[in-house]
Amino acid sequence: MHGKPRTKKQARRIQLITQELGCLACHLEGFSYEPCDYHHCDDQKQNHDRGYGLCPWHHRAVPTYGVGGSNMIGIKGPCKSMKEAFLRRYGTEQELLDLQDKRIMEWEKGCVSSESFVTEE
Repeated sequence: MHGKPRTKKQARRIQLITQELGCLACHLEGFSYEPCDYHHCDDQKQNHDRGYGLCPWHHRAVPTYGVGGSNMIGIKGPCKSMKEAFLRRYGTEQELLDLQDKRIMEWEKGCVSSESFVTEE
């Protein structure tokens, strides 16, 4: 693990994003749930409170449909490594973080308990 260990609250946030909400950029493109990685904002791997979900394409430019990268741009939009295009299409890190937080709050309102997605070990 990189950086500081996660608190239980941070682990729940990351689990909710990666297992329930999915890729934020895909959501903005109109796709339903897409499995995702947790992208730490501003490369702050030690700050697990500041991040949002990005699928392998949007996060690391890994094609997901067995097609080349140039075709992926047409299918799913620009990836994070295409900094200017990604910023224009999806917004700043802070705007994406704010949207992710809003989606978390909306998801939690629809649940009986915000703890319902946590698996105990």
